[in-house]
Amino acid sequence: MDSALPQRGIHFCLCVDARGWKCGSAFARSGQPEQVVTLAAFNEQDARGYELAHTPTTVRLTRDVTLSGSVRVLMTSLLERERYPVSRFGSLYHQLWRIEQAFNRLRHRLRLEAVTGLD
Repeated sequence: MDSALPQRGIHFCLCVDARGWKCGSAFARSGQPEQVVTLAAFNEQDARGYELAHTPTTVRLTRDVTLSGSVRVLMTSLLERERYPVSRFGSLYHQLWRIEQAFNRLRHRLRLEAVTGLD
């Protein structure tokens, strides 16, 4: 769904599982503080289903090292390096984490398996 938001003019910042994303895994191993990558377009059927353009999406990966030393890979649609420096994404994601956990609690209480944000 990471491509759907920018196509609708909505910016995002999310934590990606480096094992589940090829670009995240390669970035985590690279040691770089940030990297701009292009994600493949949705397949044509999914693009039609979500009413999206069948085009690739450019995102920025940033590295966030927690106080405990864990490395998080954050993906964002905010590409302007000067306006959105890497140093700000760790605290931004930390603020979003409480909101994400609230949604997880609601989803669990309502017994919903998958909520896409488009529903």
